[in-house]
Amino acid sequence: MGFVKNNILFIAVVLFVLWLYFLIKPTNVVKEFVLYIMKELSLIRLEAFVFHPNIASTKVLLKNGFELEGTCKKYYLKNGECFDRLIFAKVL
Repeated sequence: MGFVKNNILFIAVVLFVLWLYFLIKPTNVVKEFVLYIMKELSLIRLEAFVFHPNIASTKVLLKNGFELEGTCKKYYLKNGECFDRLIFAKVL
């Protein structure tokens, strides 16, 4: 799922489901997705947001050329606990 605004694609991908049902490694899913986007759409930037401390998602993004651009402190509230939001981006 995603939407495009000002040639920037915002995506939300449930990597765990893809891995669980199709046995595709999350790193490969993101790699193929980025290649597809670069080929098919006229985008200049991809953005991804991660709950901190989601180490697995952070590693997947870094392996695929995304860079950490910032942190929003106490951005999410889940089950009464606050979590930071990590902002990653890849400029195409």
